[in-house]
Amino acid sequence: MAEPGSSPKLSIDVEFSIFLWVSSVECPPESTLEPCACISIPHSTPSLHSLWFLLLFSFFSSSWTNIVANSSGGLEMLFSNKRQHALVIPAADQDGKPANIANLIDHLCQNVMDDSRKDLFVLSNHLRPGILVLINDADWELEGEEAYEIQSGDNILFVSTLHGG
Repeated sequence: MAEPGSSPKLSIDVEFSIFLWVSSVECPPESTLEPCACISIPHSTPSLHSLWFLLLFSFFSSSWTNIVANSSGGLEMLFSNKRQHALVIPAADQDGKPANIANLIDHLCQNVMDDSRKDLFVLSNHLRPGILVLINDADWELEGEEAYEIQSGDNILFVSTLHGG
């Protein structure tokens, strides 16, 4: 029993570990990469365990965005001759602003493109003229071009409209 004038104190010894696996490199299209947080809380009730899991999963899943980036019209040669790339990218840039197409273009150049001829895809840190971009089957000019804020599940298609013949 608590002493008069003092409030009862609850002491909980909680130990947990977090395992997070996220890939920001190319993955097979059939793969379902979801940010995953698993926690283990010994000596806890199931409801406390569930609460911790929901809090951690919510934090980690909001930090990453799943998208599919496609390339065609010859651009696939810059990306190991693969047309489709399932990506998990940061949901925000280094300044905390939501990830946009400009961030995606930079990510593709830095992490996915294996061809040294990056100038076939970008010029002066902007997408090269002659490359059509569709965001969920809509022209990116209708969506704000490089400023479009990427949403989880977006399908981004890059098509070269310049054919050498």
